[in-house]
Amino acid sequence: MSGYHAFFNRGGDMRILMGALVAVLVAGCLQKEGEDLTAKLPAPAADTSTPDRAIKSYWAMRDWYINISHADHTQRQSSPAEKKKRELEDLLVSEEINKESRTPWRRETFERTIKEVKTETESRAVVLVNIKNNTQLAPDEVPDSFDRKRRDEGEMYKYVLEKFGSNWKVAEISSYRDYKKDWDVTRPSKRPVPSMTYSAQ
Repeated sequence: MSGYHAFFNRGGDMRILMGALVAVLVAGCLQKEGEDLTAKLPAPAADTSTPDRAIKSYWAMRDWYINISHADHTQRQSSPAEKKKRELEDLLVSEEINKESRTPWRRETFERTIKEVKTETESRAVVLVNIKNNTQLAPDEVPDSFDRKRRDEGEMYKYVLEKFGSNWKVAEISSYRDYKKDWDVTRPSKRPVPSMTYSAQ
């Protein structure tokens, strides 16, 4: 092999090595961030011994993830990538759109009230729940009649829990649709085919 080809082969090997090193370092940083966040916000314990305890553990998990996602988002706002994105936005986007895109990510809170627990069989239970979004509104936020009604009255959900061995697990979630006077299954949901264009705007 000529010195010319050997040099470029070594260069190619070096690029591959450097790329792998960068990937490892990035993965290490991300892992470290995740570990830091979970250390500050430890995950809740799961109690699956009864249907009502399982559903409360499920909600605790959901709320924990909302909190840790908010912390992660806040942490990423100071990242080099975010700073560069903002520099480019200042050049490419009007102040009004910038204001919209830079609205702080809000951590939402919820009030959940179990209305009924029906044990249908030894391995199946149905839990009816009212959920209200009680996130504190900003001073300039005035809900319209539709939003006020939803915040005041909440929405009804139906959770089907099934027993797997000795553990109760959430197997299906439905929401009540007033206009249909019936339940719509929301989870599990069919995997969406990429077709929306919102993120390309």
